[in-house]
Amino acid sequence: MLAVMVVQVFFRYVLNDSIVWAEELSTFMMMWVAFLVAPVLYRDRMNVTITMLLEKLPARLQQSLLLILEIAIIAVIVYFFFESLNVVKRGAMTKVSSVPINFFHVNLVVPFSMVVMFWVGLINLWEAFQNILANRKLEVGVTSSQGLE
Repeated sequence: MLAVMVVQVFFRYVLNDSIVWAEELSTFMMMWVAFLVAPVLYRDRMNVTITMLLEKLPARLQQSLLLILEIAIIAVIVYFFFESLNVVKRGAMTKVSSVPINFFHVNLVVPFSMVVMFWVGLINLWEAFQNILANRKLEVGVTSSQGLE
């Protein structure tokens, strides 16, 4: 992706010419990177979380709320999966103007990402259930009491 963007900048500002397909291809590559990285970030719990109030609750209540949150996240992932199938189906009929592919190939990453995120969500749900049984306190990367150091 970086190479395509550097070549585009070189052509545009040094040669005063533009590569027609570079911007669109960079956008598609950025979309693929975002959707392929999302399950990894979800697995490692790298999403933005505000835990200030949650930290003050008893351990069992903390983990119960996290369990409910995981169920809600899985429900959203399932919804987005089925919506993404419609997007992929519509994309099969549409050609990309500057690159010889259709939007089917571009959009295929979305349902794939949703399936992987669903699997990660099930693992997180299982861990949340185990944490309730073990009565463990909340463990997050940086808590509000630690601050950013």
